[in-house]
Amino acid sequence: MEVLLVPIEDTDLHWLKVKDFINKAVYYTNGMANIDDVYNTLLTGKSSLWVVYKDNNAIGGLITSISLYPQKTILNVQFCGGVDFKEWKDIAFNAIRQYAKEHDCQAMQVAARPGWGRIFKDDGCKLLWSTFEIAA
Repeated sequence: MEVLLVPIEDTDLHWLKVKDFINKAVYYTNGMANIDDVYNTLLTGKSSLWVVYKDNNAIGGLITSISLYPQKTILNVQFCGGVDFKEWKDIAFNAIRQYAKEHDCQAMQVAARPGWGRIFKDDGCKLLWSTFEIAA
């Protein structure tokens, strides 16, 4: 199994292999973004594409970005999707964690639906807050 951080110039080579995985996660943004928006953040370098390959087949994709705050630098896992997630979760998140350390991030954050708490419960993750939305 291989976890690949895709260079911007190779985005088109890998995007179509994981686009449907990512689009399933984009669905839950409640209209904040669509799949074309995500793709454009990759092309502009605002976000990074990670692809998990098993036997030369893409089985997972993740979109990350780095946020600079006054007191911390955070790596955000914005979108994640694929098949057989339990099989590749640890290897993917270990690769992303290493990348975060190399880029002086003090933490990683995942914005996700509540059910993801069960997935990360044994990984030392803690719930920081909930986000509520109301129409303007």
